Amino acid sequence: MQISTIVSPFMTAVFLTLVPGVFGAPMSGRAREIAAVETRLAKLQNIAMSFHMDVNFASTPVLLAAMRRMAKLAEKHYPGGVPGPPFMGNYRFHCLFSFLAGRSWYQQVAVGLTRKAVTWVGAPEVTQSRMPGRVEVLSDSKLGEIYVRSGPLLDFMSCTSAIGLRPASFRHWLWIKRRQIVDMAYVRISGNRFALTQKTTAGGFAKYYRWIFRSKPVLEIVGLDVYHQPDVRHLYMRVTFSKFRMVGGLALPGRIKDTFLGGSRLPVPTRTELLTHIRYTLHAVSNIPRSYFIVWPKGCTVIDERTGSRFQIKSPTILSDKEIFRRLKRRDAVKAH
Repeated sequence: MQISTIVSPFMTAVFLTLVPGVFGAPMSGRAREIAAVETRLAKLQNIAMSFHMDVNFASTPVLLAAMRRMAKLAEKHYPGGVPGPPFMGNYRFHCLFSFLAGRSWYQQVAVGLTRKAVTWVGAPEVTQSRMPGRVEVLSDSKLGEIYVRSGPLLDFMSCTSAIGLRPASFRHWLWIKRRQIVDMAYVRISGNRFALTQKTTAGGFAKYYRWIFRSKPVLEIVGLDVYHQPDVRHLYMRVTFSKFRMVGGLALPGRIKDTFLGGSRLPVPTRTELLTHIRYTLHAVSNIPRSYFIVWPKGCTVIDERTGSRFQIKSPTILSDKEIFRRLKRRDAVKAH
């Protein structure tokens, strides 16, 4: 009994020393900061945002010369083709975004032009919703589509990468999972800054996303670099975040600036996106799976590419799979008579 009394506290002390983070034992800086990033991601699984976005397409002499070269190459490889006009100048949008454990909903509305010479190309209002096995898109309140697609449909990289939900890319768009964070390369930058680098591949095409964090006084994502080489050469995108404020225990940016560059052959800014007037809501009661179905407006035509069916919307409605099956069944019954 005396041996047991002496050994037990000793073994307990050894156990607590060898296993960091257990029963109050100290964690290493790396383990502590990775755990904080995982906790932050877990809290972001139910979030909604609204913001203003100003998009500026550069028109420097270097960039215009590169565009002319690209137009000549396109004409050479695709004879007879007519290239569309390049995007130039400024565009302004009001945007809404919501996310729920892998479901996403995004709306982008053109609200004005900051330069009169610019003509907006495309639908001035687009809404998209992504649910498991299903994507919905509504363009300008007139045309709706339902189909399955693996990649993103709209450029809503800015808001989702800024809060750390996914990489900033069309090719590598998948949502970040908590288990992926520990596999990212960790680098200590300074006393209260560190970086996690995420390497993604798709079709043999590698890309690196270097997330930069500030750990004190609270955890913040302060930057994101996107590049193709592991030594951070030839940046393709640089994002900076500022004006943080606390929302539901998280420090979230009130200002986001994305700068897109042309890569190794054209290392100059080609486009910038500035997000301001950002408002966040965490764990809203209204953010539920059913809210991710688009309510198709009256007069809209919806094409379900999965079944080859077309629906004329006579009153605002949701087209769930159950509702589509009901309508097709009723349509078949009418044809049978």
